[in-house]
Amino acid sequence: MLPLNWGAIVHSWLVMFAKVYPFLEELRLKRMTITDESLDLLAKSFPGFKALSLSMRDGFTEIGLKAIASHCRNLTELNIQDCRTEERLVSRCKLLRVLKVNDRITLEQLQRLIVHVPLLTELGTGSFLQEPTPRQYEEIETAFCNCRNLQALSAKYPLQSGEFAKFLAHCPNLRCLWVMDSVEDKGLEAVGSSYPLLEELRVYPADPYDRHHRDGVTELGFLAVSRGCPKLHYVLYFCRRMTNAAVVTRVHNCPDFTHFRLCIMTPYQPDYLTNGPLDDGFGAVVKTCTKIKRLSVSGLLTDQTFAYIGKYAKDLDTLSAAFGGSSDLGMQCVLEGCPKLRKLEIRDCPFGDSALVSGREKYEMMRSLWSHRAV
Repeated sequence: MLPLNWGAIVHSWLVMFAKVYPFLEELRLKRMTITDESLDLLAKSFPGFKALSLSMRDGFTEIGLKAIASHCRNLTELNIQDCRTEERLVSRCKLLRVLKVNDRITLEQLQRLIVHVPLLTELGTGSFLQEPTPRQYEEIETAFCNCRNLQALSAKYPLQSGEFAKFLAHCPNLRCLWVMDSVEDKGLEAVGSSYPLLEELRVYPADPYDRHHRDGVTELGFLAVSRGCPKLHYVLYFCRRMTNAAVVTRVHNCPDFTHFRLCIMTPYQPDYLTNGPLDDGFGAVVKTCTKIKRLSVSGLLTDQTFAYIGKYAKDLDTLSAAFGGSSDLGMQCVLEGCPKLRKLEIRDCPFGDSALVSGREKYEMMRSLWSHRAV
């Protein structure tokens, strides 16, 4: 999980926290080593502890989790996606609002966990090792009847549209939804008709290397969600085809987008109806969505897309561009026209050194610049 002798060991910090901050309520670690001894110290030193989030970590076992289960009865958030969730821990924490589990959990285990946490508002299920059977779908659907308070759901396993639609009825208050594109357009139509309060939608590819392109979502699902979810302000959408008209309609229906990330997986894919570039679609995004802060562009794009971005996206913080643009002029427009740009990601775009040098006065204020071009 972590490089050998990484050195990011949290135990000495916890020893000091126990002396100085006995009222510590939350601990969120990423890429750090935390041992069973550390978890035992954490469990016994902070009686009001409420939130534990461990991401990309190593060092502990179920023994450490048992210590948390024995002493931290006030937990409201548990995020340990990189390890096996201790069922005993969840069953003792009746106040849990946030639960995120790992990829190795089975449907049966998830079902048992959900039963213990009726107050859950956020659930991250990961993806499952086994292919669910019809009976397992029914059982997990029954378990979801206990989760009517859910506001955020990450269901990154291959639900088909029919099964997915059945789940939706049990979670009427969802604000945030992450799914795989196996739900297809019909599944997204169900989202549009079920979740008028939805604010964030992420659709990931179940198989990004599918050469036959038979499954997934299209502009039809894209439009269905926009019609039924007017409060949407964050979208991440992986697809293989799109049209300018669909993007224009989408932002017209949801003008408050702050994050618009459209990832067309086929490089240089044009508007599949007109066979032209997608400049007008992304132009509509930056013209209509005046609060846009993060933008990902893909598909067949000319410098005109980047000219629109430079002219209209004055609050843009992060731009990701893949396989787009015609010349250095496109990137020069962005660097000259986006005063708040802090992060720039460029993949296989025809922007040379002169384009990047044109923005050198901005680099002192930028957090990140990443550029890759295949040889």
